[in-house]
Amino acid sequence: MRVLSETSQDLAIARAWIDAWVAREQRAVVEREHELARSSAEVTERGLAAGVFTAPELADAKAFLAEADVRRTDIEGEITRAGFVLARAMAKPWGDARRRRATGRTAATRRAGR
Repeated sequence: MRVLSETSQDLAIARAWIDAWVAREQRAVVEREHELARSSAEVTERGLAAGVFTAPELADAKAFLAEADVRRTDIEGEITRAGFVLARAMAKPWGDARRRRATGRTAATRRAGR
């Protein structure tokens, strides 16, 4: 297995964390779009009953809502994927020196029997 350099490892983790953060931020945008689509569909449905809108306009509003549902599902999948990428980046093997520092196992602690 190829061991990544410390800098490469740090950059991979940073990139994965940023991607996960972006996905979570995009979820907020998608949720606002979904709320807008839902409100639009409700208003259009009431407007159809009042004779203000036509059936094709209601169909368009419902299609927009359906697309927003799909985007909401997509972003949840993207958040999950980004989380797995971050976990994988953090789990990659480190160089020996870094592993020793992280676990406290240095030459001095090995000589001392710790």
